[in-house]
Amino acid sequence: MVPEVTQPVGVQNEHDNVAVISSPGMGRCLRALQDFQPKEVVLEEIPLVSAPSGQTDLNTETDKPYLICIGCYLSLKDNNDEAFNCENCGWPFCSELCHSQDITHKTMECDIFKRKNIHQCTESIRSVYFIRCICISKLEDTARWEKILNLTSTYQGGKNKEPDDKDLLVHNYLTNVCGLEISQELLANLNGFRTVNAFQINYCEQELKRFYGMALYDVGSMASHACNPNSRWRTIKPDEKLGFPIRIQANDLIRKGALVTIAYRNKCLTTGTLRRREELFLGHGFLCQCDRCGDATEFNTYFSAQHCTHCAVGYLLPKTPSEPKSDWICKTCGESEGVSFIREIIDRITQQIRRAKEGKCKANETCCKLDIIIKKYTERILHPNHYLIIWAEFLWLQFLEYNLFLLKTTSLKYEIFALMTTRAKHCSDIYTKFFSQQSRFYGYFEKISGLAYYLYYLSPSIWNDMSDKQRLRIMRTTLAHFESSLIYDGWDSDELRFIETKLRHIKTIVPEGTIWSTSNKCGERLVIIYNISELCPSPQRKKLFNSSASFKRDIHLDYAVHTKIYGQWDFLELM
Repeated sequence: MVPEVTQPVGVQNEHDNVAVISSPGMGRCLRALQDFQPKEVVLEEIPLVSAPSGQTDLNTETDKPYLICIGCYLSLKDNNDEAFNCENCGWPFCSELCHSQDITHKTMECDIFKRKNIHQCTESIRSVYFIRCICISKLEDTARWEKILNLTSTYQGGKNKEPDDKDLLVHNYLTNVCGLEISQELLANLNGFRTVNAFQINYCEQELKRFYGMALYDVGSMASHACNPNSRWRTIKPDEKLGFPIRIQANDLIRKGALVTIAYRNKCLTTGTLRRREELFLGHGFLCQCDRCGDATEFNTYFSAQHCTHCAVGYLLPKTPSEPKSDWICKTCGESEGVSFIREIIDRITQQIRRAKEGKCKANETCCKLDIIIKKYTERILHPNHYLIIWAEFLWLQFLEYNLFLLKTTSLKYEIFALMTTRAKHCSDIYTKFFSQQSRFYGYFEKISGLAYYLYYLSPSIWNDMSDKQRLRIMRTTLAHFESSLIYDGWDSDELRFIETKLRHIKTIVPEGTIWSTSNKCGERLVIIYNISELCPSPQRKKLFNSSASFKRDIHLDYAVHTKIYGQWDFLELM
């Protein structure tokens, strides 16, 4: 049921296509004022404040955290070549360009760090958010500060409320080291604003880089959480004047009057209801009441179901999913188990998967361990669609993807390719129940499916027995997988070179004629799709395009042209 719009709730909504409303039991939410088609932008907004998140990579050799860029929050773990220190305070930037474009650091904490001789460390990084909020509170234009104070906070207030140890440490650092004045109550409120409303900065998903930043938004922070969201969000590449804008896009058709929902934590959506609600409560201070959390079967996926220990036929599911301590009951025999029994099994298998993932074993040994876990617990303990099984299959696919060339000497490689296709489809079918097909999860599994499907049918024992018509169908199916993958996931240069080589390698096993010409065209189309699907190609990709004869076409299109052309492009018709 769509909540009715109430009187203004303190936020001046400058966006004509969404409205901030107040809903009993949910607080403030975003309601769509028009229909939104899949992929359509629902909201784009600049932040009220952004800052380092306080986390970073740890250098295992020195046991010290790596530095991060104070301008864009990029970890300098693998980006030290272009690092540039601020001329005033000495804090690091990832490049001289990033430093020259920065406005926030220069106008806020830079002079404080210089005056107090503060260098980057764990405590100082965590203080940046609070310092910037204090600086904003002193601006003549109070509208920005009032919007921050209007956000929802986990802090309940009260003069007699004792601050926790973390708040005391931060307060002492801000007052004694930075020389700032801030009350305990304001600090607790600012911490609460961050806990409930902060978005992780992740504007560069296509690159293998890590960013450790967060931002608060005026209207975007009002979007409700759902474990099957109808929208997705991401922060856009920063602008020196706009900061880190957030973009919310529709996953599915959103009707006028419906709530706009997003996932506060994408990672927790890949876990079952029991664990997912615990993580959301610890991270954001609420117990989720969305449709998925209220359905014991999680949309008939049985994502959390365990084998019944009494009848060995049925599955245990929570009797009341919305109650964290609810018993789990088998609908086949009626017997039940306590939640502690369920949690014990989950914890034990989770640890086994983590040990297999993080162990210092060769890739084939890791895959073997994961395969044993998948088969062992699917048969006796967990439903085949249980989130731990899906997670183990996902990791298994990742390890194989990174080590495909090792399979050249494996006698069972074609059986493995077939199993890769099966497991990629299994993961994709389950995850797309919760994530839209517009998600990068879908793109990743399409990539794996395309790789495995093609390599499997490339087997001489299979390929040589097929007719030209069957081979053409294989090529078309393969390219359909790659097309979806390139749009939603993105490939790096080495992967693209590998696929192009594989597509053209078909010439060595197929006579001149229809199939080779199709294969040659497939390679060209793959490059074209890849090229226009990348809105901001990296220098490495540009270099790759210019170094190969098949990359000579100049089709680096802007987003508007890309959308216009690609929206009318039926890929299979071009073959």
